[in-house]
Amino acid sequence: MSQQQPSTPNNNNRELITTPTGEVISVATPLELYFSQNFMGNEPMYRVFELPDDFDIDGYLESVGGSSDIMQDEDEILKIEQDLDSLPTAFYIKGENNSPAFLCTDSNSFEITRVDTSNTVLILDPSSGEIHGRVSCTYEITPSVVKLKEDIEKILPYYPKNGISESETITGNVKFRSENKKEALTLEELESCIKASRNEILNCLTYECHAICNDRTNRWYLLDQKLFFQIYELLLLMLAETSFSTKLALDRENVKKELGGEYDHLLLEHCLDLLSSQPSFNSTVELDINKICIFNAISLFNTHNKWRLKDFQNTWDESMNSFQQALNYRNPDISLLISQGYCVLVEEEKNLSKENTMIHFLDRRDLPSQYKERLTRMFKCKPKWTFNEILIYFSELMLSKSENALHQELETLLKKHCKIQQSVLKKEKFYLMK
Repeated sequence: MSQQQPSTPNNNNRELITTPTGEVISVATPLELYFSQNFMGNEPMYRVFELPDDFDIDGYLESVGGSSDIMQDEDEILKIEQDLDSLPTAFYIKGENNSPAFLCTDSNSFEITRVDTSNTVLILDPSSGEIHGRVSCTYEITPSVVKLKEDIEKILPYYPKNGISESETITGNVKFRSENKKEALTLEELESCIKASRNEILNCLTYECHAICNDRTNRWYLLDQKLFFQIYELLLLMLAETSFSTKLALDRENVKKELGGEYDHLLLEHCLDLLSSQPSFNSTVELDINKICIFNAISLFNTHNKWRLKDFQNTWDESMNSFQQALNYRNPDISLLISQGYCVLVEEEKNLSKENTMIHFLDRRDLPSQYKERLTRMFKCKPKWTFNEILIYFSELMLSKSENALHQELETLLKKHCKIQQSVLKKEKFYLMK
């Protein structure tokens, strides 16, 4: 067994842990963690409970009908586990065999890295000076940027076009789920199999996957993009039939009446919410013209993933002609798509005129989270990149928050994987893959 206890100065009765990056984490009391040699080998997740200072664990176990000794009665063990579920959780430790372990709070994730040392480290109680033990390794906790879309897409099924039947039973048992069968899971079940915090998982479900939560079962499903764009086109047709002036709006009940025979009501509601200007339970849904503009562009990329820039701009303009009188309408601008990481401009080497500039669909949300793999995909699409172009696709993976620190972190990364080419004609610096 190896043992670790943070030994840092106490400040106002709160323990402060400083990570290698300089970030300070505050915890209520000093903490002892014991890691066995097969840590994370048997279970994918451990909960660390937040107990009162005077909490008597032996007395607690006795009060629920057990004891602090090993118990054989499965019913007693189950009852204790149920009672423990009601206790507040300080954090989770998640991991699997031969993969990094993560410490997860409700909102953030930290990677736990084992650091071996040739010297024996004494575990000292800073208040009493008592030695608690000796270890040959320590564990560093570093902030982590998690990208979960790939993991979630491997687990969850698509929401069916006709919805979930009342008789359908879904166990949602993560531990015994079939390897080849995807099942809808609750947020709690997703927490047990994805190495990230609750908020990070929820944000990915909501904003990256546009996932659907079934209100009846509280289980999550992926939104099939092809199905979404089928419904999207039908909603635009319904919108064209309305006599809108400046506001784009659709009536929820009319949408269900017109399209409910072919599509599930929850699916229709979800698609309307994705297009709405703000969340609302009103019977009338006001649509966001900027979202329509972007979805129209993505719809064009669904037909061809690369276009001549001039052709794409003309076709995109035509798709928005009927919305020109809408409130907050702006002419479609390619820079809007580029700045949000939907596409890149690629100049043909043989002819650098604007007539031969191509636009390629490259959604940063669908790229791998690993640095090298992401760069490989990017440079396969476009052989030369400027620093600012790369920054659009990498800022979400960087730990640094300030602009200067972010630029320095990215420059360090690019020195490792890229070579620089100076353009004399344009007086620009380009990056090429090594």
